[in-house]
Amino acid sequence: MNSYNHIKLGPEASQYVRECLSNGHTLSKCLLEIKDLNRGSVFISVPLSVDVTRTANNFRHGPLLPESMVERSVDNDLEDNSKMTILPVPQTDEILVRIIQDYLDGDRGRVCVFEDCIARPSDPWLRTSKRSAWKNFEDEVYYFLTSRDSTLSKIGQAIKDANRVYPPLIGAMMKMSEMQSFGFGKMTMTLNILKELARATDKIIIGAYDGEGYLIWSDS
Repeated sequence: MNSYNHIKLGPEASQYVRECLSNGHTLSKCLLEIKDLNRGSVFISVPLSVDVTRTANNFRHGPLLPESMVERSVDNDLEDNSKMTILPVPQTDEILVRIIQDYLDGDRGRVCVFEDCIARPSDPWLRTSKRSAWKNFEDEVYYFLTSRDSTLSKIGQAIKDANRVYPPLIGAMMKMSEMQSFGFGKMTMTLNILKELARATDKIIIGAYDGEGYLIWSDS
């Protein structure tokens, strides 16, 4: 989905971002400590065909998408032998993937990190072949993408691995040096490194609308 709108939101969105970060892992806490969320702006990205005027501020519950865009199933067993029409559903995950890809492609030093709110380093399923690259800090799990991972499949997998309807997805996009970025996979996560990542962050991703969409805080 290449055509979508960025819609800037008001101070209520910044407060929602703040609340979600307060319930997140250590990276979230560092972002709250280091970043002045009031100085940035928050926006959502939706397909051009979707009007979210009435739903954009309903961050906690949704729906974000209008009822007319909700997927309907096909039923061939109706008494009159008619079929229900399948309507296309806007894929906000796909939009987020494109946004992250554009960001990572912008510079070889860029990184995107997602928190996993429920995983633990000891979980055996973390080691399956389809899992995203991950690191841990103490008992916390983080998935990461560098500019070398800027493919639709890898970005989509990282979102899938980290995403939960509740607690909502939390991610951060950051600008590092090329050397730092390419050495990221070998780093051992420490509190100081998490603070460095927070300082380098210029975009924060927060899941919203019962998983239908995402807020992005930007410092510019």
